[in-house]
Amino acid sequence: MKNEDKNLEKRRKGHAIVVDRDIRCPVCENLFGHQGTPQFCPLCAWDLENDPSLTLTIGEIPEVVWKAYQDRLLLARNIWNERQRLETEKQGLENEIERQRSSFLETKKVQKEKDEALKEKDREIQSVRK
Repeated sequence: MKNEDKNLEKRRKGHAIVVDRDIRCPVCENLFGHQGTPQFCPLCAWDLENDPSLTLTIGEIPEVVWKAYQDRLLLARNIWNERQRLETEKQGLENEIERQRSSFLETKKVQKEKDEALKEKDREIQSVRK
């Protein structure tokens, strides 16, 4: 039996099927294309297999189920956006730490060179006094 026939049989029996189109995760918008959609989004872990916006079903989705889905989706998007914001902030802090570290090491190097120059001058003065 061809894939198309299997899908039609599943539709006839009332099973949900994934629509044959480019699929984007409803939370993080990761694109999956036609190669097939994983059960969970690898970026945000959203359950793609059971997402009613990504499947066709026979009959309407009850309003209470759709409302619960919309609430979960909104919460997941808010969490994803906060995670992205925190990741950006973390990267900025890591960059600042690296900049400060480099500046500290450069200052330490210059100070060491100055200390060595002072020690050399002290040795010269000591040798002149002798």
